Amino acid sequence: CLGKNFLILSLGEVISKILTFAAFAFLARILGPGGFGTIEFALTLIFVMSQVVDFGSEKFGAVQVAQGDKIISNLTSHVIILRLFFAGTSYIILTSLVLILNKPAAVKQVILLYGLSLFLLPGLLNWVFQGLDKMQWVAIFSITRQFIFALFIFLFIRSPEQLWIVALIEVCSVFGTIVLNVIIYRLQIERFSFRFNFQFSKSILKQTLPIFLSQAMMALKLHLPTILVGVLMIDNKGVGWFRASHRIVFALNTFVMLYLFNLLPSIARYKGVNFNNLHRFMHHSMRVTSWITIFIGVIGMILSQPIINGIYGAMFSEAGKIFQIMVWLIAIFILSGHYRYILIGFGHQKLDFRSTAIGAIVSIILCFTLIPAYGIAGAAWSMLIAEFFTWSFAYYFVRKEINLIPALPHIIKPGLISIGLIISVQFLQAYGFWLQGVLAILAYFLTMILFQPTIFTDIRILAKGNQPANVAN
Repeated sequence: CLGKNFLILSLGEVISKILTFAAFAFLARILGPGGFGTIEFALTLIFVMSQVVDFGSEKFGAVQVAQGDKIISNLTSHVIILRLFFAGTSYIILTSLVLILNKPAAVKQVILLYGLSLFLLPGLLNWVFQGLDKMQWVAIFSITRQFIFALFIFLFIRSPEQLWIVALIEVCSVFGTIVLNVIIYRLQIERFSFRFNFQFSKSILKQTLPIFLSQAMMALKLHLPTILVGVLMIDNKGVGWFRASHRIVFALNTFVMLYLFNLLPSIARYKGVNFNNLHRFMHHSMRVTSWITIFIGVIGMILSQPIINGIYGAMFSEAGKIFQIMVWLIAIFILSGHYRYILIGFGHQKLDFRSTAIGAIVSIILCFTLIPAYGIAGAAWSMLIAEFFTWSFAYYFVRKEINLIPALPHIIKPGLISIGLIISVQFLQAYGFWLQGVLAILAYFLTMILFQPTIFTDIRILAKGNQPANVAN
């Protein structure tokens, strides 16, 4: 059931993100913008390298397990072995990059220590449990990793000189999660059987390559701005301010990705079924998510400064202006994500890659153009514009290869209301941020109920998941 699975995953992510937020807010206050920027710069590089390790296997594996057309143990063993190979490759690439970076030795040490976690990532088996609809374990794994990380951060980090310990704590948290993964896999599913077949591995790589290329382009599109800010700014304060905003947006975007990841099996099951069923399902999904994500954008713009200062402290106040730009990424992510996951679910991974690659190319061009001229604000605008291009081309490919699934009707009402609210609260600046925020929340939800009275029906239909016979117009 889509609703039950999403609720379980969301609960797990809420708990894990609270732990993560608490840990990084603590780190920001201990390390300051410069030290915090160093940690975030290292994490960004590791995240990009982790896409090499995964090589598209998580999405591919979840779909294969959900469809039940592969022996789980055989698929799992081959995915783990392939991931180990790519972990070695990615660490070599990372080491080469570190050697040519114009950064202090302490920063390079932190990056390489963080890189050790790449060798542990193959043991994370969330995709198997997701494909089997065992979402409770996916949630538990997420909580376990962040709990270990947060606990050790609070216990051991006391000064800016302990950056290298933060990296080791990350490695320990991944290792602890893998131990739990392996235990539950053996108890709940089956024993591991590490037999390697070259032809089967070749088949996996052939199918995961388009997904990997798409994910790599997405990673570059979303994280190249951070990398370039880090390369261009020696003291890493700019990275600290930029990533302070970036971290909040992407913590919220976790729920977008969870929703879409959970939506993928439902989309895949519509392949070969009457297109009207998919159209109706996407109609309800995009309408609900548009109202929610545009609301997040409105509140983020109004309350950006108190949100940033409340989480990170006054040293990070420069991030408030960046957050006002980046918060709108969430609304664009959910819209582009619907079309990208339709392409993946219907076997058009190459088209998903093309749309993402176009966005990545736009991001690269804009980053090299806007960051030197406008600094971290230019980096934020680069991300926003690039994601808009990804959405536009994913929409075009879905319309061309599958069918027309319109987006504009779902964003007009919340979009116009949000513009009206943003303009209106400017007349209430004398009353403070929080009163503006409360009034904006009340006004938004009242107008939503007034102009979109079917919203609660849409939510109930989505909660039932992929049940074409029960979906109404």
